[in-house]
Amino acid sequence: MRIFLFIFSVLFFLSCTDYDESEIQSFIETNLVLQKRVKERSEENKNTLHRIEIEVRDSGNDSTGISLLKNASAVRLKSANLVQHIQVIKDSVIKSEKWLDSLSADLASEKYKLDQKMVTNLNDSINSFIQLVKPYSSINIDSVFSAIRLSGSINVSLLLIELNTISLKLLREENKILALLLKKIKSSVLFFDRVYTVVRPESNVVEQGKYYSAEVFLIAAPADPDFIKKITFEGKSIPVYSNGSGQVSFVAKAEKFDKDGLAKKKWNGSVSIRMKGRDTTFNITEEYFVRKKCN
Repeated sequence: MRIFLFIFSVLFFLSCTDYDESEIQSFIETNLVLQKRVKERSEENKNTLHRIEIEVRDSGNDSTGISLLKNASAVRLKSANLVQHIQVIKDSVIKSEKWLDSLSADLASEKYKLDQKMVTNLNDSINSFIQLVKPYSSINIDSVFSAIRLSGSINVSLLLIELNTISLKLLREENKILALLLKKIKSSVLFFDRVYTVVRPESNVVEQGKYYSAEVFLIAAPADPDFIKKITFEGKSIPVYSNGSGQVSFVAKAEKFDKDGLAKKKWNGSVSIRMKGRDTTFNITEEYFVRKKCN
């Protein structure tokens, strides 16, 4: 309905003036394209928020996910209200005869004076949006928005284009923030897509007539190479291979042996992973036996 009102207003103006119809038509088409982009970007951001909701639900509604979802919802609501605020300004401009009068004077240079209270309220809302999204952005948002603060008067030919452009820039920044929050939520959920079988026997040497006994189970790990952050052996980091494993190798030594020529020893290590958005370390203590070397 708003689009038809805009087109009707301009076409009515054309019928009452001798202004170049081709320039006006180009002006209409540009605004319609921008309005379509605003609508598409708004829908895209709605869908991203919906994906965030699904991710949080599928991860069991943990506290980290719920907190990030609240942040994403706040950004989406603030952005939607801003775009609606801008639409109200656009509607007031389209319904006004003054901007058409100004247009007839000189489309390229005449300025249309916007209601100052409306301009101030919008600029305050933009500033509020900036403060809301700052914690979630690595870019300098102040510099991004410095060029789109709405001034009190704008060239008539650029007025609606400028309003649509402001909406698009707001929605673009919102999209970046929502994508970042979605990534954070995904990084807080563990997806195990590598599965291995493990056999852990009580002993690899079994006396004839005795039972062989072993524990059999599966282990799983993500294929993400950044999942395992660090592996240590006796306090020192060791290389982490592309499959997420590390190799412990050292010369076995002992001083005291039992009557069977064995010495019980142990080694310590750790594995640090990225889980639920933060590093988590699991400590390892593994026992082994050193057999006395025969002379």
